[in-house]
Amino acid sequence: MSEDVFNLDREDEVIGGIEDMATKIDNWNNYIFSKRQIFLLDNKQHIGVEYNSNKLQWDMIFEREWIIIEERLNAGLGVDLDMREMMGDDFFKRDKHMDEDIALIYDTMDEEQIDEDTKLRIYTFEDFNLLSNQGIFRDEVFIIDPQRRWKKKVKQALISYGYNDIEKIIIKEGIYFVVSRKRE
Repeated sequence: MSEDVFNLDREDEVIGGIEDMATKIDNWNNYIFSKRQIFLLDNKQHIGVEYNSNKLQWDMIFEREWIIIEERLNAGLGVDLDMREMMGDDFFKRDKHMDEDIALIYDTMDEEQIDEDTKLRIYTFEDFNLLSNQGIFRDEVFIIDPQRRWKKKVKQALISYGYNDIEKIIIKEGIYFVVSRKRE
């Protein structure tokens, strides 16, 4: 008889574990869905009226970028701290190759010597946007090459990511921005 009680307790434990996992998966799917919606809306906003001129092409580009972002989120990269804690570190699938790819991205960035002690990475706006959306952008102070983009729009996008200290700098006769967060 005690074996039957033990088995029932074990069954309740297993069922509870399955329900917990189902809840985690529902929470994760909702999180991914909301991240995707934010990603798509932000990109459409950054592209502006140009998006309407060729929606199909832009949507295909966004979808390719999203596949990479979702893969990184599934590995736990760029996931909000409260979501990471809710899901637990064992939920995420880390890949050695992904970590190597991220390191390679940062190792191959151009840098500019600002003064005797300061060397900053130079990002194109597209690289900054892609890395930020993937949740793997790390630098607190850096240089943005706005390229041919409208500089006011680039500044607005940087501010939306929380970088509110933006100074113009000339490098090789081009206009760049030194970007950081103001410390209060």
